[in-house]
Amino acid sequence: PSAFSMDREAAFLTGFRALRRRFPRLRIVLEHVSTADGILAVLEAGPRTAATITAHHLTYTFDDLAGGSLKPHLFCKPLLKRPSDRQALREAAFSGNPAFFFGSDSAPHVRTDKESALCSAGCYTMPVSLPMLADLFDNAGRLERLEPFVSHFGADFYGLPRNKRKIVLERRPWVVPESYHGVVTPNAGQTVAWQRTS
Repeated sequence: PSAFSMDREAAFLTGFRALRRRFPRLRIVLEHVSTADGILAVLEAGPRTAATITAHHLTYTFDDLAGGSLKPHLFCKPLLKRPSDRQALREAAFSGNPAFFFGSDSAPHVRTDKESALCSAGCYTMPVSLPMLADLFDNAGRLERLEPFVSHFGADFYGLPRNKRKIVLERRPWVVPESYHGVVTPNAGQTVAWQRTS
């Protein structure tokens, strides 16, 4: 907690690596990895180590949050990082490596809590995360790797059965509502190329 806010994940990784060495058979997940160093730490740690990646960390950087006007609906913990970190997260997500899978991390703070002097941390992505991910994977030419990233790798890592229910996404543009019951998504009012149809 005493580390500079942008460097907290890097500071944590020393303890993470020590824990990995001390308990080699323990399954460890680095939740909501946000840096290139975090990706590297998971890759170095071996097969009983994984990381979750959020849709908003794959999409935005700190400049989107505070590079111009402050956008409180992008404020989350861990903080959004540099473009190079986002690129490393994308490469991991698109790679098909089962050590990296989706972490939803959706925080439905009402608008008054986000647009305040003491802004609550967390992005509300639940209604938009799958279309956001479909757009990212499609643009990277890796659409076939979306389903394993979202649905298979996490269950496999935890030794759980894969969900047999299906969600259908269609490439059809739609405009994200300005709010959902008083809660604003990071991409409110923007056009997304994919949408959920079931």
